[in-house]
Amino acid sequence: MAKILIATVPILGHVSPFSPLAKGLVARGHEVLWYTGAKYADRATRAGARYLPFVVARDYDDADPFASAATDASGFIIGDEDCLFHGVLAKTPE
Repeated sequence: MAKILIATVPILGHVSPFSPLAKGLVARGHEVLWYTGAKYADRATRAGARYLPFVVARDYDDADPFASAATDASGFIIGDEDCLFHGVLAKTPE
């Protein structure tokens, strides 16, 4: 079977649609890896996926997504390109 990576920003509306998909893929015998924020680790493992914590992307809590963001003197967020990322589903190389 395939090894599949799901990558989502740690925001409920981005994570939720992937839960049933992950469950379905696992039920069909695929290995599912889920790269997301720590707040949703339990949701990923309950779906049967192996949770992969953010390593490069900035982890945050969607209740206050900018609490840990670094800002410049004008208040703009520095290096927060990951906020534009919605979600990715990809087959990983074997």
